[in-house]
Amino acid sequence: MAPASELPKRDSDQLIPIRTQKKGPDDWKGLTDSKERRRRQNRINQRAYRQRKRAEKLGLPINAEEAESSTASSSSSQSSSQSPPTTALTTRSNCPTPDQTAALLDLFSKTAYQSYILGSPTSDHLLTLAKVNVFRAFASIMSTLGMPKHHEWMHDDAISPFTLLRPGFTTPSTIPLTLRPTQLQQSIPHHPWLDFFPHPRMRDNLIRAGDFDDEQLCMDIMGFWDMSTESCGLLVWGDPQDLGNWEVSEEFIRKWPPLGEAWPTMSETDKERVAKQTDEYVTQLRELQSSKLESLGGQQLYSAFLFPNGYGIGHGPFSSDDELWAEMSLSLSLSLSNVPEEIRSQLRQRMPSAAPYTFTHGDFTNVNIMVHNGNLSGILDWESSGYFPVWWELTAAGISLGKDDKEWKELLRRYLPDHTEARNFWLDFFALRKYPNVDERGIRFLKSCGLSLPNQA
Repeated sequence: MAPASELPKRDSDQLIPIRTQKKGPDDWKGLTDSKERRRRQNRINQRAYRQRKRAEKLGLPINAEEAESSTASSSSSQSSSQSPPTTALTTRSNCPTPDQTAALLDLFSKTAYQSYILGSPTSDHLLTLAKVNVFRAFASIMSTLGMPKHHEWMHDDAISPFTLLRPGFTTPSTIPLTLRPTQLQQSIPHHPWLDFFPHPRMRDNLIRAGDFDDEQLCMDIMGFWDMSTESCGLLVWGDPQDLGNWEVSEEFIRKWPPLGEAWPTMSETDKERVAKQTDEYVTQLRELQSSKLESLGGQQLYSAFLFPNGYGIGHGPFSSDDELWAEMSLSLSLSLSNVPEEIRSQLRQRMPSAAPYTFTHGDFTNVNIMVHNGNLSGILDWESSGYFPVWWELTAAGISLGKDDKEWKELLRRYLPDHTEARNFWLDFFALRKYPNVDERGIRFLKSCGLSLPNQA
């Protein structure tokens, strides 16, 4: 972000001022009722919007000027309108060009930064900046898909270019995996804005749903054109092509609930459908593989059930199964009495090969599965994802939290790739972490190896 001294200077002599004078009924100074204050602010913004539109129809440059929020009368509003403009955009048509839109967004970001370094940050800047980030993320995705300069994609009756197969657009093979059009996107006509979600399964489910309120979904996601909304449903913290950089707000989750809340009211057909759709999504993820056991970007892996030390501790990267086992076996030393080497050796021999190291979400707990109208609409909590043993997805799906989650994962495992041998290995491994206070499973493992507990020797 550029410092304030480098902010672009504007020639105010060539701009047409738009004064947003607050008359008596719109004066919100001193109001304690937040809803009434927001209603009056909304009325002021709408008046300014209409003024800008009238100027745009004349093809004239615009100076969008906001009166200071502390102004309480028409006279003080008129006085404030004499101050230097804070935002400017040259418009030559009814709609700004993509370059002009990008310039406006960049100018707002710089203005927000300027207020910060001057020691006068405002909550309005913070709230709007969060919404701008989502807007810019979708604009970036549009650019990646090859669509930013085609205004027809914004019309209500527009159809996705992936369905139309129009010439000149980026071919699917050159698009990042998270944005690459699915078979459904290429076969069923739909509006282009559904292509902007960096989540293949969510795109497919929105296309399947067909009859959902797309305007409401847009409002819930962006919160940008609703003055009564102080937050947006999605937040983005980095490269929008990376699912790990997206965050879902509490408001959005309440309206588009996770599987954990919807499960008791879902029909068996809907439950089966969500399980199948989750498996289809897992299949897409498993196309991503690595030569190392690592998180994205070569970072450490996190799993309280595969490694020692519990939650929040990173491990790796690892370049081989032996390195993986060396780290896993540290868990067998956490008990008061270490597991004898003979038992460790027997357990190591039963560990299936971890290769190919496959991209894995790692936590399909029902609260991380979002559903809408009986379909999978999203998957949350990617902080534990990474390149894990090829069998870890199925194995982790055997760890449940509560009755509903157990039912969900039992159903899900029917559709996931079969790695029963690996799951049995991990269950034995997990049982021996409590050695010598092992449960029945641990005792069965010892007997199968011709071994016994110390007090039974």
